[in-house]
Order: sequence, then C-alpha cells, then structure tokens
Amino acid sequence: GCLNAVPTDAIVETLDRALSAQFAGHHRVRARVLAYVRRQMWARQSGTKSALRLHMTGPSGVGKSFLAKLISTSYFEESAAYTGLRATGAATSVTVLAMAAGPLAQA
Repeated sequence: GCLNAVPTDAIVETLDRALSAQFAGHHRVRARVLAYVRRQMWARQSGTKSALRLHMTGPSGVGKSFLAKLISTSYFEESAAYTGLRATGAATSVTVLAMAAGPLAQA
C-alpha cells in the first residue's frame, strides 16, 4: 500500500468533513462528489482497480482547483507532494483531477 494513504474507511468521512467546513454553498456538487468517491471506494473494496477521475467545468474562481485539492487530501496526507495531484487549467474554466492510489497515474 501507499505509505501516506488515508485508511479506506476514513476517506469519505474525511472528505465529507472537509467539504462541510471549507466548500460552502455547493450542496449539489458536494453530494455528487461524495457519491463518486463512495462508488470508487466500493469498486476498490471489491477488488477492482479504480482511479478517481473527475472533470469539473465552470467559470474562474468557483473552486474547481480547491475542490480537487480537498478530494486529494481526503485520500492522501500531504497529497500534492506525493500523489502528483494534477489539476489542469487553473486559470481557465476546466479542471481535471486524475488521481490513483499511489504516484500519479498517467491520465
């Protein structure tokens, strides 16, 4: 396993707390992200290799890159340093989060 991975059973809870505390006003986004993470956790626990890939669009300044960072840190401690969190288009209207359980997978 990954040395800095958050225990699987704590990922959704950690993300839910982070979204509640730091990502206010985006209730539908929060619900969808948590549903995707739960689905990915179920796939991993079922033995399926499953990377979490999200494509987020919206105007500049709505929190796409911030959301990607919250998701990443719910999976890994010190996520940006280890997972190679790739959030592209920070100055544009698109952020793509490609993350796997370990060093960054090629997206």
